[in-house]
Amino acid sequence: MTQAAPFDAPLPRPSAAPARSLPVSVLADVSGSMTQLRKIEILNECITMMIRSFTAERTIRGEIQVGVVAFGGESATLHQPPVPAIELQWSNLRASGRTPFGAALALLTELLADERVIPPNAFMPTLILISDGRPTDAWEGPLQWLLASPRGAKAIRLGVGIGQDMDDDDIQVLRVFIADPSIELQRADQAAALGGREPKRVVADGERDMEGPGCGETQGTRRGQGCPRHAAR
Repeated sequence: MTQAAPFDAPLPRPSAAPARSLPVSVLADVSGSMTQLRKIEILNECITMMIRSFTAERTIRGEIQVGVVAFGGESATLHQPPVPAIELQWSNLRASGRTPFGAALALLTELLADERVIPPNAFMPTLILISDGRPTDAWEGPLQWLLASPRGAKAIRLGVGIGQDMDDDDIQVLRVFIADPSIELQRADQAAALGGREPKRVVADGERDMEGPGCGETQGTRRGQGCPRHAAR
């Protein structure tokens, strides 16, 4: 009996390429001042609604992944490592202590540079600061380090102010973080503030970025140098 030639065997079906990461990093203020005026409850409600909205959004090829850095007491911690929004089970934050915003920015800069956390081919990250704007440590230097980093410089940066007691100095902290006058500062006195336009902004900007290579690996740049299309951000 004649044996079939090797090329007569059925070829394996090609597997679908894994979705590229569309990273969203939240900086959540959990300092003692957030215990006032239901701020910490509003923050938890906002993040819950944001995750729900991200889960409901549909992208072309990207997968929205959400991570949360919490800063309160004497340090900043990675409260929620980045995971796909659809898989995230939110654990409420508690507030106490000081407001080490600078430590949070330093930790975020490290996370953005870690390819085990954000893959090299990930799309442009979105950074969301939720705070009542009262840092208690040196934060201007760490912010400059973030803005000088390849991914931090090209990221979309959004700010959400919590609390009716925020004064002009508090609000200015969030505006300096955003560093883009075309992006409106949001207020989270109502829990719906993060459940509406912001998830759609993240998805829309991410999908525009899908027209070309990701910000970790771009045409005309070395891997990790960032995306030239967003150099003005």
